[in-house]
Amino acid sequence: MRILTLIVTLAAAMSTSACGGKPTAPTAPTAPTAPTSFAGASRTWEVNNQSVDNCSFVDVQVCPEGGDIESCAAEHLRPYDCPPEGIWGSSPWHIYLLGDTCWLHGEPMPGCEPEVGGADCKPPVTRRVDCPA
Repeated sequence: MRILTLIVTLAAAMSTSACGGKPTAPTAPTAPTAPTSFAGASRTWEVNNQSVDNCSFVDVQVCPEGGDIESCAAEHLRPYDCPPEGIWGSSPWHIYLLGDTCWLHGEPMPGCEPEVGGADCKPPVTRRVDCPA
């Protein structure tokens, strides 16, 4: 019995020293990197500002003109929390489904003149979001 205890103790000591004496912690999964292209999206939703702090989204396949939310019937629109980065009047934002991840993407307002600056000249935003239900 004493020999068995010695063998177990020795085996435990050897496995600890083989790992540098420290137990290894599981590695956290890395967050997906934001895409630079949405050409491969399997689904796309348009997000637009309806009024102050009131945004909506619609699947681009549901509305005429490729999902133009401005011409879409109200019954197709669903409420959406406005992006905290701000959403620019005539520049719609989109949610793209790439693989099993949804990405919210917004561009600066068309016609923005970076050399002049102003509220409409904001950097593009791409971040992971929950997919619309």
